[in-house]
Amino acid sequence: MTLRTALVSTLLCSALAVATPAIAKDALPGVGDVAPAFALRPFQAGLAASEGDEARSAVELDSVCGIRSPESTAAVLVMFVDDDGTQDLAVANAWHRRFHKEGLEIIAVSEVERPESFGAAVVRARYTFPVLDDRHHIVATRFGIDQAPFSLLLDRECRVVGMNNKSVASDQDNLGAAISLMLSQAKASRKTTRKAAKRR
Repeated sequence: MTLRTALVSTLLCSALAVATPAIAKDALPGVGDVAPAFALRPFQAGLAASEGDEARSAVELDSVCGIRSPESTAAVLVMFVDDDGTQDLAVANAWHRRFHKEGLEIIAVSEVERPESFGAAVVRARYTFPVLDDRHHIVATRFGIDQAPFSLLLDRECRVVGMNNKSVASDQDNLGAAISLMLSQAKASRKTTRKAAKRR
């Protein structure tokens, strides 16, 4: 585990208990593991991937991290929300507006089983990141998550850096600090890489 991973993981996981009702601990990816791939349809038209007919209707995790990710990606927040998650989405939206240009990607996964009114509220809110419809809990099950709220912070390679079973709004200081740390470290790393390339 690198120092960066340890620091961010400590920030994000400080209050996370191993045996909590939100976690099926056998299936949950651990820190350093690659997060399971998924593709789901967003509530908002126009925020899906643009490659191929099938991709137009879905957002894929590996379009923001992993081998297909943009060079600019520094951190990915995957947040699972329920019908009480509007405050979490608002906090995440403020982060996305502020830090997207620095490499923050956000994907929200809705666990609302009857999402008609929730989906309409998402569309009205005009979030700048996709909110995906997981009403059948396919992605949550793949991640080993029994209930929302739950969030995972991933690096550019889709590896889990930290996770949290609190709502984003209630733990925004810790999560915001972890995101800021990842973004600043990615910026410093890019700067070092550019300097090294100039010396060659």
